[in-house]
Parts: sequence; C-alpha cells; structure tokens
Amino acid sequence: MSPLAPPRFHMPFSSRLNPHVDLTRTHTKQWARKMGMFDERYLEWPRQWSEQTFDGADFPLFIALTHPDAGPASWTG
Repeated sequence: MSPLAPPRFHMPFSSRLNPHVDLTRTHTKQWARKMGMFDERYLEWPRQWSEQTFDGADFPLFIALTHPDAGPASWTG
C-alpha cells in the first residue's frame, strides 16, 4: 500500500513578509522582559516561559506574515 499523497493547493499569490520582522522580535522580547514573563515568579504556572521557549514560538513571525504592510508605528503606540 502506498502512502497517501498530500493534496495540491492552488495559490494565486505568494506570501509576503513584513520587512520589520527583526525589529518586531527585538521590541516583543523587550516587552516580555518588562512584563516579567521570564521572572522566576512565573514558576507558579504549569510551565514557565523561558527566553528559548519565547523565541521558539516566534510570535513576531506570525504577525509579520499576517500583516505584511504594517509599519512600526502600528505596534509602538
């Protein structure tokens, strides 16, 4: 029996990445530090956030892919 072939999807356009993704990563990590997400007091949670876990989640990449035209002013307030 052969493995099931994945479906082919028609994609009429290519995805775009916001050019500010690296700046967003820096800003987001500074915000997380300021909010205390990496402090030991978060040991009370079922699982503590570490900087490695936070970096691995890469939330800024998701934002950069879903909002390719947003400028830095939209997240710095």
